[in-house]
Amino acid sequence: MGRPIKMNAVFFFHEADASSDEKILYLESKYGIEGYAFYFKMLEALTRSNNFELHYNAITLNALAKRFGIEADRFNDIIEDCINPEVAILKRNNGTIYSEGLKKRMEPLMEKRLKGRMQYETGSNFGGRKKKNIEKNKISASETTHKRREDNRIEDKRREDKRKEKSVREERRGSKNGSDISRIIIESRSDSPS
Repeated sequence: MGRPIKMNAVFFFHEADASSDEKILYLESKYGIEGYAFYFKMLEALTRSNNFELHYNAITLNALAKRFGIEADRFNDIIEDCINPEVAILKRNNGTIYSEGLKKRMEPLMEKRLKGRMQYETGSNFGGRKKKNIEKNKISASETTHKRREDNRIEDKRREDKRKEKSVREERRGSKNGSDISRIIIESRSDSPS
């Protein structure tokens, strides 16, 4: 079985004019820079989470408040303002919290991953050739490690043989005395047409 599809990301785009968005300005006017920081720290937390969602419960919220460096009561006030339908920076649904904007921005990434997975599973990503048998081609991590070690051992032996061969050639060249070399040069000159 291949590795599971990654359902989160390690980055999100931060637009240069994000601070001029009226909803972010609202948070900043009400909570100061803490409101602005809250929003982007929340996007970071959501981006790292599966499906770009977090559980909406006391444990998660208190842990986030601690991570964000905001008192729990103030954190809850900010999050409630973000969920407020008039602001709607964040959504709460079925015990989760998420950002529709973040999910929308991550759709191309998730579609690309899904497309890559489909190509792998159907074998259509191999220069037009279908894989004969996906299960047959799968190998375990230990087999891969063993294969690498074996390949490295063979490569090391090949390099060592090459070094020895080069050393022997250099010894042969060094053992020839000057008269042999001059004789070879003279013979090669006499063979050439004048």
